[in-house]
Amino acid sequence: MAGKERLVSFFSGVETDENEVVKQYGTDWWANLLEHVEGLPDEARRTTYRRRRYVGSVQQTRSPSMKFLYLGKVRPGADWPDIVDAHGDSAPLASTGVSGLIEPLYLVPVSGTPYMAVMRTSGGPTWEALTDWIMDVGKYVQAGKSLHLQPYARKDQLERLAQAVGATKIHLKFDPEGAAAVTGRTQLGRSVQEAAQAGAGAVSVEMIVSFGRTTPDEAGAEELVQGVQEIVGTNAFTKAEATILRQGSHGLEKDWINFALDKVVLTEAVGDSEDETPTPEAVMSAMSEAIRRFRDRLSQE
Repeated sequence: MAGKERLVSFFSGVETDENEVVKQYGTDWWANLLEHVEGLPDEARRTTYRRRRYVGSVQQTRSPSMKFLYLGKVRPGADWPDIVDAHGDSAPLASTGVSGLIEPLYLVPVSGTPYMAVMRTSGGPTWEALTDWIMDVGKYVQAGKSLHLQPYARKDQLERLAQAVGATKIHLKFDPEGAAAVTGRTQLGRSVQEAAQAGAGAVSVEMIVSFGRTTPDEAGAEELVQGVQEIVGTNAFTKAEATILRQGSHGLEKDWINFALDKVVLTEAVGDSEDETPTPEAVMSAMSEAIRRFRDRLSQE
């Protein structure tokens, strides 16, 4: 019997300073992050994001030999499940003497590349919580900087977006946390923020922006494609489709891109059974295989 299937996502890091200067992190950055975290005291690795507590540490397995970042989301006692004791009776989990429950996320640098691999449990830290934790331990706010996790996507789609001279229509969806994570550097980003704030940050946002049958002027189309670039530069969306304009052999041509479908996410089974509690070794074994497959994809592209 195969173990529980988990998704493994791949991200690079993008930094923006107070002057809106964008910097793409290089091949050593994620390994350097782990080294930095290793040198921090326990208290410096504990943060709070959206009223939830998080604690991070650097750990290592021997087989396979892998060093990784472990980020845990602490579950409040009110959310703890009950257990079945040796007599078949239900009882509170706290009665066993357990002092806390943690939902984990595992981050492994993909050496020699600007990417890292991430696996999380269903209730583990979100990408927004991971970003906030890294910014906290790295003192980003104090330095006037921000961090964005950029999902690895098929290069041809990103190149098509980079070549776009404008956009005529976009369709976006965000869950509440995703909408709150949009930075608002463009008019489109600010519109997403305002829609989320209308529900006090507790609503999902779906938005369609279209020029319809009219032909957009250069400024309007360019502003819209800049908004698409802002959204795609994060991993905050659950849906992101755009009709862009590109220069073709006969003038401007329309091109449709579904960015959500083009994100590279691999699936790996962890352990031998869905009822098995995953050990770090089982998790790292699955992530090692996902990274191997990811490297194969990189070499092909």
